[in-house]
Amino acid sequence: MMNGLVVPKRVYQARRTGPKNRIMKTGEQKMTQSRSELLHLKNLGMSSVNILHAIGVNTREDLKNLGSVEAYRRIKARGIKVSKVMLYAVEGALLDLHWNELDIDLKKRLVIETERNTVAGESCHNNNLVATPRHVSQ
Repeated sequence: MMNGLVVPKRVYQARRTGPKNRIMKTGEQKMTQSRSELLHLKNLGMSSVNILHAIGVNTREDLKNLGSVEAYRRIKARGIKVSKVMLYAVEGALLDLHWNELDIDLKKRLVIETERNTVAGESCHNNNLVATPRHVSQ
């Protein structure tokens, strides 16, 4: 019972163990700060941030160094089902634009680059992806 109301146990527990009401364990503060940093970027909600954490992106700097195309490619390689909107959202986050405001030509280039990387070949070892370059004559 909470303030005279009957609250389901799991809801009460979720409130009690929420990040504002508990003491952080060692090392947990850094993760929360990096998650918070990514959450402040446009287009990125908690689900997107969790997906980025799964591929090793913990800060805006990590995301910037990796780039939107490589981040999207790694997400797909992990078997995480996302649409192209995730690609646009990450690019928009880096440019500080809503993903729907990205120029249509930029969206097309991102998709082409993603497909080019996929066609070029990838090998996966311990979830670390290594792109195998392929020379294409033009």
